[in-house]
Amino acid sequence: MALLRIFLNSDWTSVALTLIAVYISFYYYKYFSRKNKVPGPLPLPLIGNLLDAAKFGLNNAPEWAFALSQRYGEIYEIYLGSQKVVVISNAELMDKLMDPSTKTNFFNRYPANSNLKELGYNGNGVFFNHNFENWKFNRKFLSKSLMSPKFQAETLQQQQESFCDASQYLDFISDENSGGSAGPTKINLATTILNFNADLIIRMATGKKGGSLVNHLENTYSLENYTKTKKIKQNSGSNSVARELSIEFPKLTHEWGVDILYIFSLPKWLRHYVPGFSHFNTKCVKHAKSLNDILYGIIDEREKEIATLPKEADLESNLLTMLLTTNTERDPDRMIDVNGGFMGTLEKSEISRILLEVCHGSIEETSWVFSLATYYILKIPNVQRKFLKEIETILSFDYEHQITFEDLKKFKYLNAIIHETLRLFPPLPVMGRVNTTVDEVGGYKWEPDTLFWPFFQGLHMNEKHWSNPQEFNPERFLNTNNGSNFEDDLSSMFEKNSYLPFGGGIRKCPGRNMAMVNIKSNLISLFRKYKVELADKNAPPMTGFTGVYQFKELDVYLQPRNN
Repeated sequence: MALLRIFLNSDWTSVALTLIAVYISFYYYKYFSRKNKVPGPLPLPLIGNLLDAAKFGLNNAPEWAFALSQRYGEIYEIYLGSQKVVVISNAELMDKLMDPSTKTNFFNRYPANSNLKELGYNGNGVFFNHNFENWKFNRKFLSKSLMSPKFQAETLQQQQESFCDASQYLDFISDENSGGSAGPTKINLATTILNFNADLIIRMATGKKGGSLVNHLENTYSLENYTKTKKIKQNSGSNSVARELSIEFPKLTHEWGVDILYIFSLPKWLRHYVPGFSHFNTKCVKHAKSLNDILYGIIDEREKEIATLPKEADLESNLLTMLLTTNTERDPDRMIDVNGGFMGTLEKSEISRILLEVCHGSIEETSWVFSLATYYILKIPNVQRKFLKEIETILSFDYEHQITFEDLKKFKYLNAIIHETLRLFPPLPVMGRVNTTVDEVGGYKWEPDTLFWPFFQGLHMNEKHWSNPQEFNPERFLNTNNGSNFEDDLSSMFEKNSYLPFGGGIRKCPGRNMAMVNIKSNLISLFRKYKVELADKNAPPMTGFTGVYQFKELDVYLQPRNN
């Protein structure tokens, strides 16, 4: 009672300051007496190292990671609010984190109590799924769909059809503006390919043809008044469903990626109770709901369409159709479970999440690699000369020739260009891993649920693993047995875990082959059809980062090669 009377009679300011001092003292006592004293910047109570990160800005988060690597070495720790993160950029420390075994102790990407649950991540989809059996089930469905020869063939065909449609716009812009008093119109290739990929990926994923590119070019170049453009627009097709998918959906998927970075990086108290932050947090949740509503509507519509067709009907090979029909009576190759019976089918919530993850990753990440590879090709004359020579040798600049998978395999120098681009700037420079039980990494024993960030870009720039890592040098990939399209064939040619552009271990990106096909076919289509020139050869690349690297501006001049 005496203590209570003292407390009630005390000055509240003094009490508050005393409590704050006690909290800060206890916070730093725990910090300095922690078991693993890994180097890293000193965190602040409640916000951790967010103030230090803010000095670099959200768009420069990888630069912050590089700066910390220079200061603290190849393994260091940071705090995002109260969440400790161990960052690693040495291949020798990656073995356990990149273990491909189903027995891996590092299956989870993020801690079980992750804030991502606020966006509806409760053990569904593939990317963030922490339920191993559910993840394995979903991944089998996704892998079967993406690796289907029919699906891959149709994807390549759709890419060429879509590029042919897009080239009508690009030709028109070039024809109208070349030779004018104001000079040729600059085309922002970065935003153009982003919208092109949005149409292509959504068509591949859902079977619906939309008008994201049409909308972008009309708004940018005021093409709606041209008779020729109107004719093209009629041929390209546009209805309300397609518009919602190809215009609203790509915007929402981009926002969804930003939302994930925001919700994961900032502590819950800041996002929920501080004005400004709480408003943005509400928008994040609304974005997730809007995406779910759009996807559920598309799934329901396609499900009804399939139900009206005969069982022997030859269905389209888009991802949605394949996810809906895999392991049903329409599937000639139904998957068998461990007991010898047929596996079940996917729930609507799983299909929705898989579609969202595929669309977001495919649109954002392939567009980044395409734009950056184009920049390097145009910036370095010797690289451009060798690439154009490869096109001439394999395709003779014949724009009528349909690109085949056999053609793609012959483009060894282009393959090297793409891999060198991925080495310097992987779209996802970091990716989480969490240990389920106590484990040793980097000479330290870590308690369960410790969050690790393999810093892939740091690995790729580590002088222990790469000579002259800052230099863009595709030839380093030509010194390997580089006879195929895909990254899998290169993994054994370098030091283990030193090249991980698509992640590694059991969580390696299942869409990596499809991504390579997209990037290669788009680059070939562009450079065999057009002479491409940087609008400003001295301008640095305009890039950004919101969890995934983005090319904001790449101004070029295009001139059709047949002119």
